[in-house]
Formats: sequence, structure tokens, C-alpha cells
Amino acid sequence: MSEYSKLSKDELEALGRKYDIELDRRILKSKMVKQLENHISSLTKDELEKIAREEGVELDKRLKIWFRGRTNYHNRCYWGTSIR
Repeated sequence: MSEYSKLSKDELEALGRKYDIELDRRILKSKMVKQLENHISSLTKDELEKIAREEGVELDKRLKIWFRGRTNYHNRCYWGTSIR
């Protein structure tokens, strides 16, 4: 199960907006999660770095991306850089 599955529809919608995707809360939560994961995995390192900087996080673009539902930069390590 993805980390995103633990979020409410409202939280998914808010997170989607941070990643420049508008999610429709009228669809099933599982479909919202899939849309968000697909969108995030399609972003380039530069796009992810820009979003992270807006959140006050500095990323190391030299390291591998850890997405596809396994982690997110809000509460874990991301690209090997600790967030907290």
C-alpha cells in the first residue's frame, strides 16, 4: 500500500496542487492515488527540485529518485537528503 493511500481525499487534493495536478474528489480515492503517483513519477528532477524548494527542502539531483509510492519528501528521506 502506498503512503498516499493513508491520506484523505482532501489531503490528496491539496498534495496534488503542490505537484501542479488537479485531482477530482468525486472519483474513487484509489484512482486519485494512482493519478497522483503517475503524475509525480513523470516529473523531472528539475521539476521536483523546484517543488521541494518551495517547501524549504534542498535536494541533491545527483542521487536516484525514490518515488513510485514508496516514499515522499514530506516525512522521509528524499534523494538521500534528510528533511528534518
